[in-house]
Amino acid sequence: MNVGRAVAGDLRLIGIRKPADLVGKDPYELFERLCRKTNQRHDPCMLDTFIAITRFAEGEPERP
Repeated sequence: MNVGRAVAGDLRLIGIRKPADLVGKDPYELFERLCRKTNQRHDPCMLDTFIAITRFAEGEPERP
């Protein structure tokens, strides 16, 4: 799974260190946790990213 530096930094900020840490996680909760941690409302595109990477970490096929 490839994410950019900024997303990787956001994931580390909320305690996600490796792809296996995403298995079983709720992407909506991850998004809310990031918003609380940074004290700002992030763009919904970040939620889309969290949905995609949690699904991929759980073995769903990549989608274009």
